[in-house]
Amino acid sequence: MIGRRTTLWGAAFLVCTGLSACQGIPPKLTTAAQVAPGGGCLWGNAAAISSALSSRSEHSGNPRLDASLGEILAEMADILAVRPRFAFYQDGGLPNAVALPASDYAGSFGTVLFGLTMLSRVDTMTHGDLFVQAVCAHEFAHVRQYRTPFFARLDRPNSVRLVELHADFLAGYYLGRLPQSFGADALVALGRAWETLGDSQFTRREHHGTPEERIAAIEAGFVRGQQRMGIDQAAEAGARYLGA
Repeated sequence: MIGRRTTLWGAAFLVCTGLSACQGIPPKLTTAAQVAPGGGCLWGNAAAISSALSSRSEHSGNPRLDASLGEILAEMADILAVRPRFAFYQDGGLPNAVALPASDYAGSFGTVLFGLTMLSRVDTMTHGDLFVQAVCAHEFAHVRQYRTPFFARLDRPNSVRLVELHADFLAGYYLGRLPQSFGADALVALGRAWETLGDSQFTRREHHGTPEERIAAIEAGFVRGQQRMGIDQAAEAGARYLGA
């Protein structure tokens, strides 16, 4: 069980995290997304970026989930020291979550979009709430990379693998920093779910790392989080863990 916090599906307080009604896409956001560095969880396809942005919504369709997730994302923003614009989007038949380096919301940096198809599949997962937190933390970590030298340090001409594994490491760090404890069953369930995110397409730039590499990275980050090191130290530890 997750401990002191109610599960993601429970009632909680709504905290402002940059969620706001979408009123069209400012040109600078679309342009910035199109020319953003490739890799991470970015699309290089301008049409796909535009479609995702145009389908944004501040609501998932579940008011209790929205309220609870708002609280979780506020804490996540504090731990990872970044405050992106967050919204849901229509990810169709390709469950996904996306991080972009630009934002159209004052006071925020970057945009994180969580796919509604991916969210719908969480209902069938054991400890799906923990999975949602980890995915969001992975995307917040990408925004953190965009704001620091780490994206350029980790990106490679033919591979985003190190960028992705570093985001996994920081997602684990976030979980380790949380005040509540996680039972072994919850962590095992997260590992099994995270394993499905790995791939073996070693020759593709989009290769995110094998299941074993991704699980190892999130576990290594979790240990650093439990050690209570700061986010800057953790980001550096993650890069060194990856040999970068």
